[in-house]
Amino acid sequence: MRQIPLFIGFLTICISVNSQTNIQLILKNGKQISSVYAHDFSFKENLTHPYQDTINFRFERSNDIDLFNIGCFINDKQPWKQIWLDSGRITIFGHMDSTSFKIDTVLNSPMYDYVRLFNIEFGDLVKQKDSSRASIYLLDHLRSNIDNPFSLWISMLYLNLNQNLKDKIIELKQALSKQGSKFSWFRLYDDVTGRIDNIVSTKNVTISDFRFIDRQNKIASLALNKANFYILDFWFLGCLPCRKEHKIIKANYKELSKHKIETIGISTDKYSEKWKDYLVTNHYEWPNYLQVPGKKLTDFLSVNAFPFYIVINDQGEIVGRYNSFSDILKRFK
Repeated sequence: MRQIPLFIGFLTICISVNSQTNIQLILKNGKQISSVYAHDFSFKENLTHPYQDTINFRFERSNDIDLFNIGCFINDKQPWKQIWLDSGRITIFGHMDSTSFKIDTVLNSPMYDYVRLFNIEFGDLVKQKDSSRASIYLLDHLRSNIDNPFSLWISMLYLNLNQNLKDKIIELKQALSKQGSKFSWFRLYDDVTGRIDNIVSTKNVTISDFRFIDRQNKIASLALNKANFYILDFWFLGCLPCRKEHKIIKANYKELSKHKIETIGISTDKYSEKWKDYLVTNHYEWPNYLQVPGKKLTDFLSVNAFPFYIVINDQGEIVGRYNSFSDILKRFK
């Protein structure tokens, strides 16, 4: 495996108390653009400027490393890119390709180059389906990045890869303990720590403790008395990956039911005719419910990414967590 150059140097940079990030964006072929925006991932600062060939964004912040979303407005579209950057004076060269926003070069940010190479190497391990080497790779880079928020990004990748391996999650928790709550300001902090604690400590779901809203807009409760296993599908109407997954669920729902494996949709939407029509029009016959305000199952299970699936048995014991329905089919194959 290749060694990542330069990036480790970013980890050892001393944190300046009042460091700033000045992003100079030089954008070509952007005549159709009305305005350009940039904001940090945690939404602490959100800057927008009318389109020019050269635009300067100045962020008043004290984080040596941060994640930024940079994009533009073109009629009803909003193409954008997400990049990790160092603090200081950064120059980004980009261009518009049809309706896509492309980044060509980033100057004065070793972090950008590090993450690009990291993504390539990790992507290769995923393609090889070598979860063991991928986990080692992630933990190594997490420990190297323990003093910056990229560690939380790595943690999310690690959680997705190992969420059904409790011993590996405990190893992740131990690695992150060295940073304490240092990055509690970062948007992913609560998601990461919540998921870790939930996987380590939550073994059962008492489904009768929760109330839901059915398709008729009536309060309902669920009972685990018809199947051996239940697939809880967490989704919402505006989630395009969720909607794609529903086609897979539809194709396999009856076969799973024959083997006493029930699928139950838990939507985070509010009741509407649009939500109900979506289920009816697409002939999605499996039970689907909305959550009621207050005590929510998504909060109890720390579900913060969608689509997401949790498999429980008829005693409410959690037997698996998954990010795709295809992985569930492999589990029950």
